[in-house]
Amino acid sequence: METEPAICEALCSHLEAATNRNKIRFLVAIYMTALRVAIAAWLEHEAQEDLVSVLREYLDSFSSLSHNA
Repeated sequence: METEPAICEALCSHLEAATNRNKIRFLVAIYMTALRVAIAAWLEHEAQEDLVSVLREYLDSFSSLSHNA
């Protein structure tokens, strides 16, 4: 959780000044949460798949939610 503000700050410093910091914070929070859930699922299933594939599944699921709304 402590890394999220640092990631947001780093992203905002490299992006345009017109970047919406609240949007960046929201996106970082979503991706960090997806990463935490993917790591937990990956560890729980004793690494039957690679972590990147598990993370992609969660991000694809999230993306499909926004398209179906």
